[in-house]
Amino acid sequence: MLPRFIVLHHFVASPFESIQSQIRRSLAIKNNQESYHYVVLTNGQHVQLNDINKPIGHCGVDDKSARINNYNSIGVCCWGNYEYGTMSESQYNGLRKLIISLLLQNREMKDEHHIVRHKDVCRTACPGRYYPYNELKGDIRMLRKPKQLIFDITNDKIVVDEVVKEGKMLNIWGTTVVAIRSLLEALNYSVSFNKGTQQVIAKDKGE
Repeated sequence: MLPRFIVLHHFVASPFESIQSQIRRSLAIKNNQESYHYVVLTNGQHVQLNDINKPIGHCGVDDKSARINNYNSIGVCCWGNYEYGTMSESQYNGLRKLIISLLLQNREMKDEHHIVRHKDVCRTACPGRYYPYNELKGDIRMLRKPKQLIFDITNDKIVVDEVVKEGKMLNIWGTTVVAIRSLLEALNYSVSFNKGTQQVIAKDKGE
């Protein structure tokens, strides 16, 4: 069963532990039944403990008929107790980068609606009241991946899934530049340029 959800957790431990200690203690629970797939450390680095297709008892629901369960979800845990403390910018940026990467890799998870908290699945306080859940979902929503982008250089317009957006072109010494190829290719788009229409076209390789 392919993962369809990401379940967010916190690792109730001191954020002041050394990174080496955080890595060591994370790896120590790798083979536990109630482990995780990833642990995001306080410096933003993440440690993968298990393959994302391996069922782990991280969310406490073993019933495969349940909407979210141990078999169709990925457990992402952040080091620290977010019932009482807040997350550092470095850790949040590392968490966001990991979540975006997981969403892009897995076609079963298309947007922020596939990201839930542990307490949304079962009775628990995890990942804590100060966990930046709404901020994370908002950031993912802003980065939602469209099926097709068209940058119309002639008319300085951007078309996203047939909806015209404000142009974002740069004019450098009389030359119009769209410095976006590397970004789009990283997002799994194929990029081409139509000389006749003066358009840069990016298509989702998965479509």
